[in-house]
Amino acid sequence: LGVIIGFISGVLLSFIQGGILAVGSSVIWLVVMGIILIYKLNTKGHT
Repeated sequence: LGVIIGFISGVLLSFIQGGILAVGSSVIWLVVMGIILIYKLNTKGHT
């Protein structure tokens, strides 16, 4: 839950700052969070 809140606040900061760099970092964070989420779901499924 804390990760989701941090991600949302990061996205909001990106929109406030604007620029291609900020949007790019948001996309990178989205991919990273997706990978972490899938990894956690997979580890829960195996245990």
